[in-house]
Amino acid sequence: MRIVFVLLVALNLIVLAAWKGWLGPVLPGQTREPARLEAQLQAERLKVLSEAELEKAVSGAASKARTQDAAARAACLEWGGFDADALARARAALPSEDLNAAGARIDTAERTVGAEYAVIMGPYVDRPTTERKMVELRGLKVTDMAMTEDVRGRWISLGLFDVEANAKRRLDALSTQGVRTARIERRTGQTRSYLQVRDAPAPLAEKLRQITLPASTAAWGACR
Repeated sequence: MRIVFVLLVALNLIVLAAWKGWLGPVLPGQTREPARLEAQLQAERLKVLSEAELEKAVSGAASKARTQDAAARAACLEWGGFDADALARARAALPSEDLNAAGARIDTAERTVGAEYAVIMGPYVDRPTTERKMVELRGLKVTDMAMTEDVRGRWISLGLFDVEANAKRRLDALSTQGVRTARIERRTGQTRSYLQVRDAPAPLAEKLRQITLPASTAAWGACR
């Protein structure tokens, strides 16, 4: 028992000496614990920040994150111009749920346009007459149309264009389908509506640019 006790004491002394570094490096390349810790800490490079400096650092990081998020979002996108009926169809075509989930905002702006070219049929005396004519058009495979109304009566709108050549192409296509009484009407001083989408993430903004309305040259662009 005495021999065992002596061996245990000796072993503890060796462990203590090694931990204190009294025995020097045990393995090649091994440094003493205090020296190793000092090399890791490099106290001369450490700096204790004041409360103001810490707040500034945190604020700077948050500002950078906000800047990066803003850069990832598209600037205001505008789509138009629309009359009342086309505006309703354009709104319905927007991915509203995706826009709301992404925190984007949808606004409407109105402006008076210089000149535009409408492909129309009419006027008709009442709504039933107009609706019967629209049924006939559907029989000719014409699907993009809307009923409109002004002081002159009720009309069937078959397209609204800001360039006359585009309106003529639409009229030619309708003629090929068998539509005989459509015509182009030049209008000036009309008030048109524009949908504006703000703060949409870049991937969603790209998705918006792919949305179009048939028989319409309304295009996406930067907000004015």
